[in-house]
Amino acid sequence: MTLSEGLKSHFNSKQIRGGQVHFDAGRVALLHQSTDSASLEVRDRRKAYFVELSNLGESVRAHCECGTFRRGQLCGHLWAAILTLDDAGVAFSPPMGVWRQQLEKMIESAPNYRSLEPGALNTSGTELVYVLHTEDLTESDNVKIRLYERTRRKTGEWGKPRKYYVDTTPLVQIPDSQDREILALLGARQSDGGQWNRYNEEAKHAIAMESGIWDIAIPKIAATGRFFWRQSGREPLDSKRCLSWDGDEPYDFKLKSTEDDDGNLTLHGTLERREESIALDEPVLIFATSEVLLHDRMIRFSPPESFVWIRTLRHAGTISVPKDDRQDFSQLFASTPIPANSELADDIQFETITVSPVPLLRVKDGQRGAYVASVRFFYGPLEIEAGKHLENLVDGESRRVYRRDRLAEERCGETLELAIDEFCGSFYGSYREEVTFPVSTLPELANHLMELGWRVDVRGKKLHRAGKIHLKVASKVDWFELGGEVSFGDTSVGYPELLKAIRAGRAVVQLADGTTGLLPTEFLEQHRRFGELADLTDGTVRFQLSQAMILDSLLATQDSLRFDTDARFDETLKKVREFSGIHPRDEPTGFVGTLREYQKEGLGWLDFLKEFRFGGCLADDMGLGKTVQVLAMLVKHHRPDPKCESSKIGPSLVVAPKSLIFNWIEEAARFTPELKVLDYTGTQRRSLMDKLSEFDIVITTYGTLRRDIVELKDVTFDFAILDEAQAIKNHQSQTAKACRLITAKNRLAMTGTPVENHLGDLWSLFEFLNPGILGSNGFFQSLVPRAEASEEESSSLDWLSKGLRPYILRRTKSQVLDDLPEKLEQTLYCDMEPTQHKMYNELRDFFRSSLNAKIESDGLNRSKIHVLEALLRLRQVACHPALVDPKKKRASSAKLDLLVEQVREVTEEGHKALVFSQFTSFLDLVKPQLDKHGIVYEYLDGKTRKRAERVKRFQEDKDCSAFLISLKAGGHGLNLTAADYVFILDPWWNPAVEAQAIDRAHRIGQTKRVFAYRIICRNTVEDKILELQQRKKDLADAIITENNSVIRNLSNEDLAILLS
Repeated sequence: MTLSEGLKSHFNSKQIRGGQVHFDAGRVALLHQSTDSASLEVRDRRKAYFVELSNLGESVRAHCECGTFRRGQLCGHLWAAILTLDDAGVAFSPPMGVWRQQLEKMIESAPNYRSLEPGALNTSGTELVYVLHTEDLTESDNVKIRLYERTRRKTGEWGKPRKYYVDTTPLVQIPDSQDREILALLGARQSDGGQWNRYNEEAKHAIAMESGIWDIAIPKIAATGRFFWRQSGREPLDSKRCLSWDGDEPYDFKLKSTEDDDGNLTLHGTLERREESIALDEPVLIFATSEVLLHDRMIRFSPPESFVWIRTLRHAGTISVPKDDRQDFSQLFASTPIPANSELADDIQFETITVSPVPLLRVKDGQRGAYVASVRFFYGPLEIEAGKHLENLVDGESRRVYRRDRLAEERCGETLELAIDEFCGSFYGSYREEVTFPVSTLPELANHLMELGWRVDVRGKKLHRAGKIHLKVASKVDWFELGGEVSFGDTSVGYPELLKAIRAGRAVVQLADGTTGLLPTEFLEQHRRFGELADLTDGTVRFQLSQAMILDSLLATQDSLRFDTDARFDETLKKVREFSGIHPRDEPTGFVGTLREYQKEGLGWLDFLKEFRFGGCLADDMGLGKTVQVLAMLVKHHRPDPKCESSKIGPSLVVAPKSLIFNWIEEAARFTPELKVLDYTGTQRRSLMDKLSEFDIVITTYGTLRRDIVELKDVTFDFAILDEAQAIKNHQSQTAKACRLITAKNRLAMTGTPVENHLGDLWSLFEFLNPGILGSNGFFQSLVPRAEASEEESSSLDWLSKGLRPYILRRTKSQVLDDLPEKLEQTLYCDMEPTQHKMYNELRDFFRSSLNAKIESDGLNRSKIHVLEALLRLRQVACHPALVDPKKKRASSAKLDLLVEQVREVTEEGHKALVFSQFTSFLDLVKPQLDKHGIVYEYLDGKTRKRAERVKRFQEDKDCSAFLISLKAGGHGLNLTAADYVFILDPWWNPAVEAQAIDRAHRIGQTKRVFAYRIICRNTVEDKILELQQRKKDLADAIITENNSVIRNLSNEDLAILLS
């Protein structure tokens, strides 16, 4: 094998081309050749270079005088020399045997060679040296290490050192592993993001090191045997100044005092380790980083903070203290960092105390609505500014020295700046000087800091946090009064005054002694509820009788609160608490029929409400006979009492959706035939206004009530009953406002879904039932977002759940109906045909692009209407293309095909089916398909007249086997137990609406198992709606039921899922 064949892999193409040019041009002269070495001269355009190759025939070692080779890279000159030796017949043999590998490894470890195996080339005669220039350094500066390289001359002596730059040679090409490690350490510290500053070449040669990197690097540099010091670059390197490392065990700095016969003191110091002692004037340099430069080695001293003493004594030699100055000297001396093992006279020694600093925020008025604050720290009885450069605090009276804990102070400073950033939004300054922040943010900031152990002074006076609270509940004529006091240090404030401050949004109160009282954040949150729920009139705190349980629940949440109650309040609570154990009531006289056991319990609960004049919500599951229970209560109430012939009971008002009017009239005629019922609807109703008192029950719709409220509000009804009371969930709607204007002695709501869309619905409902019981709407709504955000916040509303429990009665079918057949729910998936799928994708891509642009410019909240429009269109296409483009009535629809197939199958087997859809236009497309297959059906939407006749036909006509129903028009109030199959054609955002639809069949009177199917188009927005319903279980049963509003809190992430 030739030399070029064995070594070619170590040269790059540029080096090979250059060498070939030299060789072809005859620029190489073979000066000397032996059996294992050769000397050559390669002439370049400008000069000739001496090239030496040795160990020929095995592992080649090489050297070239050119700059490229000195920087650790192979060169074209070497390749030209190799080609020349090839021409001379010199051969190469790979190394053989373990012994050869071991020897080669030893050679590779030499600092002057670089091995390339096989056919390795070794850079001989060049090494790096590390030099300290004392003219670069002072005893307080960071250390600089200068890098040089030197080459051994033919005489064996080292040549003059040349500057070396840390980025000159790639690390992988540096032969010595120690150098690679050191340069990597220096380069990683000095470079910025891996790139050196090309405008600061000197920094790559004289490398400044901070103490952290210095501690690691110096022992490694000294271990190379190439670590020197000299005064400057003008001096040669002296082997006597080659430094070793002797710093693993530090020398202790000892401060000593001696006293002469006249009582004068002299202080001096030494560096000591075991039996060895070094005078402070002996080292060449002593660094603040704890290193000491001696003539032939580097050592370390301890403790690092004694450097100030070392520096002082090196310059002064000793410190002399006259006898008369010793007392004054001792005070100042105690403030210095005195080494622990010092040998000092007794009268200048103080007891050193180590305590954690207590931070103080001192607040004063600034400009333009801002506070200016400075930070101080207490060490025992002593106080110091954060920015003051004093390490020890001296208490002359107790002769104690308190050492500052700089790390703890730094942590306190970081805590303050983070707190200001969090609670104040922005601030100016540094905790070591002064910080400025808005006045309005002080309470939250101070609360946070004081909870962490800070002291806060405002305008020179200490800020006091609320302490013990003692409250008392006193019963009045028809309300409960809450009074008491809250302590702040040595003074106190009346509870009503405190609640007024909280309600006004203030977190501080003025105390009688002129200081300020601060209300903790937790205190504010908890007692804000009292202030918002109570009536703060004439300096008192009043709660309604209906708020007794809420007041009791709120008081119970205050673990540290002491409160007393009077006998009447306790008696009221006892009665209210026992509502769940109220005895069932049998069917009253005048009621035709038999009540189930749970309905008798419901009747007992209704009597309880009437006794206390409480408004209540009958929230039984759909299909459990809420109407029957209310009719039983009304007939008992309106049945004339022979003993009270003079008593006059006014009519009771029932407000219900239009679709339920006939149901109420029919149910009343069936179960309470004695009661006189008036249908107050239609165009002729106005003529009946003067005759309302002649009837026991007046039934009307929400729309009629809204239009006639001006007249109806002047009528005093005995009961005001809202059926499907979720109709007033929006407290700002005209319907909700009209209902609140009704004058009635008793109020009742009926709904299977008291919380239909979100927890805030409850406020509107209870504002009708028991006005004021939940405070203002703003207060109640402020509780909802936090409760919806996490389970932890949700549990914080337990007080509300307990407080409302007497006023809500809810039973589910699974709890009370053992004989009700099973309900099975299933999702049926279908896949769109290519034509329908293409139309869906095109529409989705269009909306995704347009919505992204809209949201980017206007934000999601301002784009909600466009989002809803997009989702609506996508849902319609998933149902049938004709819902978006009426011309496509003949287009294929996977969902319609699946529905018809399912309905045909169940009707042929003798079953009846309900088909629900939100889109009446989709139901219009279903009709001809059912006609085509001879399936007899009924139809109901918001425009349908004579609903009772259509329901009756479906229930009684065996040939009528399907009922097409608009989800909103027929989703509640209908009794359709003849059906045992239910099909939901399109999913709705709120699962409660779908559940209501399914319960048209699954209710009392059903004798067969009910099968409910949701038909979903796969890989469409419908599929994603189901996914979001699972992800958006915002608040499960916190108060009454699940809160599954999806569209209300739609986020950007959710929208991306829906349009994916």
